[in-house]
Amino acid sequence: VNEYNMTETIRGHHGTLLMGGIGANKIELRPERKFSDEVDPEVFDNLLPGEAISHHEKNWIECIRTRKQPNCGIDLAVKVQTVISLAEMSDRLSIMCVYDEKNRKITTADGKEVKPLTYGSLDLS
Repeated sequence: VNEYNMTETIRGHHGTLLMGGIGANKIELRPERKFSDEVDPEVFDNLLPGEAISHHEKNWIECIRTRKQPNCGIDLAVKVQTVISLAEMSDRLSIMCVYDEKNRKITTADGKEVKPLTYGSLDLS
């Protein structure tokens, strides 16, 4: 391996996220040409490791006691889990899955509806 680390890549419709590179503490957003007017290229350098889970646990317990909103509430959790679930479905089914937020449906890029994966819907791997 040379001085460039292996780069993790997430490819999206509007752009690509490249993680790693020299120093491995960098994320680069490269927009697709088609969306270059909508998405600006960005580079995030000198990223530090994320905060420990213990901070989130402490915040969660504090919110239970005080009835305040947590730092990472349910609205964020639903959006994050949607992305994670679509990525898993895309990987397992070997297709690109698209989520229509308005109709709450999962489709392929050409609009064919895809049923959500549930336990037992695929053979064991």
